[in-house]
Amino acid sequence: MAVVKVLLLLTRLKLSSFIFFNLNINDKKLEVLELLSQTNDSILINEVYEILHPESTIENINIAALNSDLQQKINNALDDYKSGNYITHEQMKQKVQEWLTK
Repeated sequence: MAVVKVLLLLTRLKLSSFIFFNLNINDKKLEVLELLSQTNDSILINEVYEILHPESTIENINIAALNSDLQQKINNALDDYKSGNYITHEQMKQKVQEWLTK
């Protein structure tokens, strides 16, 4: 799974995987750093961050270690999601756009 994700990230960074896999490690690092510094793709940057820091992703949070009030809020949000009581990101962007044009 991680290899597939890395290949997808390389593609999004506009790196040829053939050329990339034939570079030495220092050249690879320089190429990745240069391309990352030039991108404004926040999703890509977050994905790279999650690969580098897997312990910081939301899936790895121990909910039981949180205070009971926060646990309840998370559980309520999960219940809302499971029951279909949510809106998509696209729907929210549309609502915001409507609010801004009123």
